Amino acid sequence: MGQDTVNRVAREAEGQTRQVPLKTLDGVLGGEVPRIIKVDVERFEAEVFKGAIRTLGDPRLRAIITEGQDGGVLGMLQPAGFERKMYFPGGGALETGQSVMSSNALLVRALV
Repeated sequence: MGQDTVNRVAREAEGQTRQVPLKTLDGVLGGEVPRIIKVDVERFEAEVFKGAIRTLGDPRLRAIITEGQDGGVLGMLQPAGFERKMYFPGGGALETGQSVMSSNALLVRALV
């Protein structure tokens, strides 16, 4: 607590902390489905997605931007139909691959 953009999950013994209620993304959204989700929770992305099973399965969700992109995260997103893409603003194209310019991953559901 009190560290601005570097706040993180900590043990109580680490200093000034605050307990926060945990809610699932599915619960917070209450049946609403966004078109895009941005998740940056300092290596807790897999836990966020575990609480978003209904949302991830809804075809109205078209894209996810996430900093966490380990095997656990990709293992949940790829079976839900999301594929990692790179965006090239010059031509407005989405291409398969990994950008070396960003620590974030853009995952897009196949457009059908």
